[in-house]
Amino acid sequence: CSGIATPSIPRYTPHSPALLVPTQTAALEQIVAVSLGDGSVRAHSLPTEGPVTEIFRSPAFEGGSACFVAKSLGTSVRIITGGWDGTVRAFSFDATSSTSASSPPPEAAIIKVPFNDSATALAQLDGDLLLVGTEKGMIHFYDASSSPARLLGTYTQAHSDAVSVLVPHPSRPALVMSGGEDGTVAVHDISRPDEDSACLSVMNAGCPVRRAGFFGGGDWEGTWITTGSEGCQAWHWPGALRVCEYAGGIEAGGDARGALVAAASRVGRSDFTADYLLGCHFDGGRGSLMLLAGSHGGKLSYFELGAGGGVSLVAESVENVLAGHRATLRDFDVATGGVLVTGGEDGRICEWIPGEKVQEISFSSSEARATRGFQHKRKERKHGKIKRGSPY
Repeated sequence: CSGIATPSIPRYTPHSPALLVPTQTAALEQIVAVSLGDGSVRAHSLPTEGPVTEIFRSPAFEGGSACFVAKSLGTSVRIITGGWDGTVRAFSFDATSSTSASSPPPEAAIIKVPFNDSATALAQLDGDLLLVGTEKGMIHFYDASSSPARLLGTYTQAHSDAVSVLVPHPSRPALVMSGGEDGTVAVHDISRPDEDSACLSVMNAGCPVRRAGFFGGGDWEGTWITTGSEGCQAWHWPGALRVCEYAGGIEAGGDARGALVAAASRVGRSDFTADYLLGCHFDGGRGSLMLLAGSHGGKLSYFELGAGGGVSLVAESVENVLAGHRATLRDFDVATGGVLVTGGEDGRICEWIPGEKVQEISFSSSEARATRGFQHKRKERKHGKIKRGSPY
């Protein structure tokens, strides 16, 4: 696709595309931001009707963009990007106006990560507090209200290898989860005076951590982790207790893909394949932890994870040349209303919702092309077979 470069998600980055909450402007439905293969980050508005509009493009990092985060407050948007060269840049702009590649908005703050290190994970917290995880396993805290941003402190003991995940707690602003290439996930109370007292829990996933998040609603005491071995785990973080590993036993080697294939087979999908895991999210409506998986051909699958290790196939994309992705999916996020937003190596950004009629938006050279194609798995049977239906 000539209109947008391939979304680039390097090995330490779980955060792109990052979906912003809907703006307060009636003209805009939502905003999606995505990192690209040229090392830049772009933001697009997705209106209810009409073409997708690029509203922001950051300068490209020479060595590639390692990570980024995006946050919106009303019509104001802040995007922070981190590079392999150790530079972190913050941009703020109005979502109702557009910028160009030649004249991006001025940098609101700029950081040079110390110790000749690279930025590998970012998190924006309230009060202009910015967390920067690094390739050497450190977590730096910055006051991003000024330029250059002011270094407030550093955690040096949480990880022995690159930090791959930084996730704020959904309901407790002082809590932050970090995960790393060393296979550990930790929950910190950053309001405490030192790193030792701030560490509330440490969980050993046994493999490099690719993505992680909180789940459960209420106090959000659950933690999900996906690993470099395509494993998926659920933990109770206050007790550092592994509740479940969705891998079919130790003989599966921590790989959850076999459990996904078995779940698909139980509903008549004997030809199902899952090449990789994208990650999880908590569906508040279902009260369940959901897992997304994909194929190298661009097929998206959506699973419900049970508390006892059970896995159920909920929905999958339909093979349609006009719909969905045509190559490996790289990342996803969840919009308001449960809409799934995915980015792939085919340069497409697609919107999905299981079991409902919804437009899927892909970028072309001149405008967004509205197509359709997410199939809900029904349990209706016709002539002894599961009714598979057709694309909506």
